[in-house]
Amino acid sequence: MSSPTLVAQSTETTPVNTVTDPVEIVLAAMSEAGRQISYTGVLNWTNGTTEQNVRVVHQVEEGIEYERIFHLDGAAREVIREAMPVNCLQPGQALRRARFAQLDSMVGGVYEPSIIGEERVAGRLAWKMRLEPIDQYRFAHLVFVDQASGLILKSLLLDRQQQVLESMQYLDIQIRPITPEELSAQTDTPLIFNQSSDCVQGQLANYDQVNWAVTEPPPGFELFSAEYDAENDRTWLMYGDGYAVFSVFIEPGVNGRGIQRVGAISLVAQPIKVEDEDYTITLLGDVPSETVERSIASLRRRGNSD
Repeated sequence: MSSPTLVAQSTETTPVNTVTDPVEIVLAAMSEAGRQISYTGVLNWTNGTTEQNVRVVHQVEEGIEYERIFHLDGAAREVIREAMPVNCLQPGQALRRARFAQLDSMVGGVYEPSIIGEERVAGRLAWKMRLEPIDQYRFAHLVFVDQASGLILKSLLLDRQQQVLESMQYLDIQIRPITPEELSAQTDTPLIFNQSSDCVQGQLANYDQVNWAVTEPPPGFELFSAEYDAENDRTWLMYGDGYAVFSVFIEPGVNGRGIQRVGAISLVAQPIKVEDEDYTITLLGDVPSETVERSIASLRRRGNSD
């Protein structure tokens, strides 16, 4: 197995400063690649019994991203991002979440990373890296990082029995400049994001309007975004550790109770009563049951019992 320093030497990625540790070299290249590299490819996503294939067209110019994601199975659907900052995230974007995994959340943080080999993915040689969680509040990951570019070519989410709960893998990928035609919509009703308000990061600016919080989130999870719908008295909170993400929705009334897991995704609905008022909490995320239970148990209305 050759040295991971090759990642920093490739012309397809930005050189990695002065880092010498092999694991940190690969993590740094992985973290930066999606922010700087243009490419197109076919991505397969599988979660439980659900499987999707999409065509991804991704272009970056001076920190601005243009992207088109076209569903290849079922009804023709596509998502287009026009001139968005590269660090912009919208809810539910597992693909982008993997691209922008934070280096400091894994090294000396909530995951212990190690390079355990190399493997060919989509015809390209990749480092095989394991992200081992330090506690019970997150799943383990196997991440396959392209040696030439630093792009994540494949990602597997594993349970404690080492069974694959979720997988994302490029079946084909080409790292090259993208033409305007490739970014153009091919359907009549594409979902288009082109405003900074579409980015969940900016929604923390109005956090003073949000009256709920997970007061004791699992270690390593931080509030990433929050939003309050005053008209319907609905609150949405998003927490993440740099790789795993879960969302909490709070709405008035009793709107069901139940627990469901599909692959890596947990969905829990639970009614609660606060000062004689009924609410329903819904938690959704790719996290273990321990994270779900702790987060729901520590949910409080701010200003009253936080």
